[in-house]
Amino acid sequence: MGAAQVDACLDCYAWGATRHRGWCCIGCRAWRERRASGTCVSCRRENLPLAPDGACRLCRKERTRTIRVNQLRTNLPDVIETSRSAQQLFLADMFILRGGVRVGQHGKKPPGPPPVDVVLPVPYRRERLFAWPTDLRVGRRLGFEPPNLQIADTLARRVDARAARYGWTDSHTSSVRGAMRILLAIQETPGAPIRATDVKALAQLGYSVPAVSVVLADAGMLDDDREPPIVAWFAFQTAHLPDDMRAELAVWFDVMRNGSSIPPRRNPRKSQTISSQLRIALPAIRHWATSHDSLREVTRDEIKAALPASGSARTLRLQAFRSIFRILKARQLVFTNPTGRMKARAPDHVAPAPVDLAQVRAALDDRDPPRAAVAALLAFHAVRVMDLRLLRLTDLRDGRLHIDGRTIVLAEAARDCLAGYLDHRTTCWPETINPHLFINRRSALDDRPVNTNWVRDTLGMAPNHVRRDRILDEAFATDGDLRQITDLFGVSVSTADLFATHAHRARAAERAGD
Repeated sequence: MGAAQVDACLDCYAWGATRHRGWCCIGCRAWRERRASGTCVSCRRENLPLAPDGACRLCRKERTRTIRVNQLRTNLPDVIETSRSAQQLFLADMFILRGGVRVGQHGKKPPGPPPVDVVLPVPYRRERLFAWPTDLRVGRRLGFEPPNLQIADTLARRVDARAARYGWTDSHTSSVRGAMRILLAIQETPGAPIRATDVKALAQLGYSVPAVSVVLADAGMLDDDREPPIVAWFAFQTAHLPDDMRAELAVWFDVMRNGSSIPPRRNPRKSQTISSQLRIALPAIRHWATSHDSLREVTRDEIKAALPASGSARTLRLQAFRSIFRILKARQLVFTNPTGRMKARAPDHVAPAPVDLAQVRAALDDRDPPRAAVAALLAFHAVRVMDLRLLRLTDLRDGRLHIDGRTIVLAEAARDCLAGYLDHRTTCWPETINPHLFINRRSALDDRPVNTNWVRDTLGMAPNHVRRDRILDEAFATDGDLRQITDLFGVSVSTADLFATHAHRARAAERAGD
């Protein structure tokens, strides 16, 4: 067998490219996968993958080499300037070092004293006089240099420690280290906690904001100054109301978000509850705002006029009005509660709409292992979305799923789908230490679970619709056996009774039709 033929890389001319990689070095192959082709602004070569600044990989490498050789920190040259006279070629794949050490002319560099970590964060902060928007793209052109290299080295070791623990790739680790240097360079007070809004600005340069945030949080260096989304949403929704009415709703909003420690005491409510109640009440409140300046002027007759005639819409709107006026009356912002002694019949629960079985079957037979596994757990066992997210590898054993003290004997099709997913998980992320069953390319670098959006997007349909349809199907099959429904799906007796009632009504309708 003859020796493998070697030639220059088609894109960067590095010597050492072979036919089995398409006559490209490893770096250029990866460069091609993520970039569109065009004409390089520097060397004018055509049909090459280009960086956002319009330069090819060879010209970008020459710029990097020039900056390192001349130890430039500011006023960095562009690719056209560095490649104007000549370009240094190199051997293929020599930039990839996996766990090795650089060896000089006289062998390995003798080890020095172990580095000492700086105590972080510092107990003081120099506050901003003016808050200007941060444009990190300008800073990238001028160069970032942390004012305190000891602090930069300490956080770099934090990044390396987390990378070693969670199996980060070399490129991801290098990216997070670079992001840390940028954040330290734009700080007003070196060593003070870094604001989460500054970390969020790193998205302008394509850095991983979650990875940087978790390293800073572990080091006690993250100052979460982000405003919850519901606060901005509330301000936008109430912006055009009269001042008094807006102030009264702000009191209700504050009590709902933060609770109340003074009588009458209240526990904080979830953001979904707050937004739902305000969204239901806002059409009537905006109508009242055309003739009233304050909610204390709203009468009982106006409340009745704003309520729908019947059904769940009437009940939900009355609940929203009652929540607002009860809090305002407790804070003595209204004279009387106009919703007092007003009643609305509990709404009838509508039977779940049937799901598209063809879509469910397509998900079960899908060649994407995560989608098939999620579909199997929902279609056969109606596992809650929250339980799907929090499932751990240790919860799946001996062909059974262990959730909240319940043991679920998996269907054969579900076992096959999960086995295929586990093979896929091992192949894609062999070194991850994330204990959760379901992971993706982001959570594999951490120990957090996937989010709800991942479950919905992976399945391709609303997961709760599949779960409710499965429970209703079981209610039909068992003729509304409450004990079996609660044992199989971990629902309360009242919830099981609702599904049993839907099954009995459907059976009665079938008999009446016959």
